[in-house]
Amino acid sequence: MRKNEENMTWMDIPYITLTFCLRFYQRVAVPENKVSALRGGLGEMLLRKNCIADRDCEACRFQDNCMVWNAFYTPMRLKPGYVTGKESLGYLIECDNLDTVMDEGHGFVFRLKLFGRNIPLFAQYLDAFWRLGQCGLGKEQAKFEIAAVYTEEEQLLLDDTEIHMEHFRVHTVGEYIRKRKWELSGEQPAQNGDYLVHFLRPLALRKDRIDLKCFDAEAIWRAIHRKIQMMSAFDEIGTELEKPQTWPQIIDARSAETSVRRYSSTHRKGMELSGVQGYVIFEEVPEERLEELLAGELFHIGRNNSFDFGRYVVQRR
Repeated sequence: MRKNEENMTWMDIPYITLTFCLRFYQRVAVPENKVSALRGGLGEMLLRKNCIADRDCEACRFQDNCMVWNAFYTPMRLKPGYVTGKESLGYLIECDNLDTVMDEGHGFVFRLKLFGRNIPLFAQYLDAFWRLGQCGLGKEQAKFEIAAVYTEEEQLLLDDTEIHMEHFRVHTVGEYIRKRKWELSGEQPAQNGDYLVHFLRPLALRKDRIDLKCFDAEAIWRAIHRKIQMMSAFDEIGTELEKPQTWPQIIDARSAETSVRRYSSTHRKGMELSGVQGYVIFEEVPEERLEELLAGELFHIGRNNSFDFGRYVVQRR
């Protein structure tokens, strides 16, 4: 994949989605919120193997060349002025499994999405998750093995004995959008339509500095634009999306406040992350907005994306 900086747009942002299949050695309790546990374990394993100082990443003089800093914290090199906090944009972990007990020989799957310059660090993530399996997941230290890793095309990337890098294929956001548009409409020409957006995980948004307790059309579309621009900046692509005069409006919605408990090793205490879950139906979505909506499906939107927040799927009405 060659980089032609002059002609690149946010559609050219590269990514890869990998599905990890885990298998547990014995019947054991596992966390319900697996993304938080997997992410925390990933960071700990990266630190154990790579940290040469005192784990104070913010003050470390070796930040630029540190594997932990680049693989786990994934800093933005071109940071827009509106981004004031730390943003981990180079990877996402997704998991749909909510079981709290795993039987011997059984397990669950999770997806790892890598973006931009984090894609070549795949082996570091694989090694960290393998080490996590040896140490154990969650407070019960549930030990597991990586039974297999599959690509987006459902090709075997890792089996019991070797890595099949010939199946490692990098995609672009534009390819993802074209695939999803075909899935939604087939070979029919693009036209305005109504689309249902089902938030599979809580959405955490603010408007006028207030946490939203229900879905708001403008807040959702602004969050999508913001995430596209941030991902573009992460991949060092200059992108400025034009704000339309009017956003597609919500014609139907169902929402409920929800929260997720997680343990923060940084703060050494349990924390609660809140958001809104449910669905919205947008009316008369033009093609340009649909493409942005599908990009948000890939990226996640809102806050706490590192913990699988803001994940949704788009359906045609």
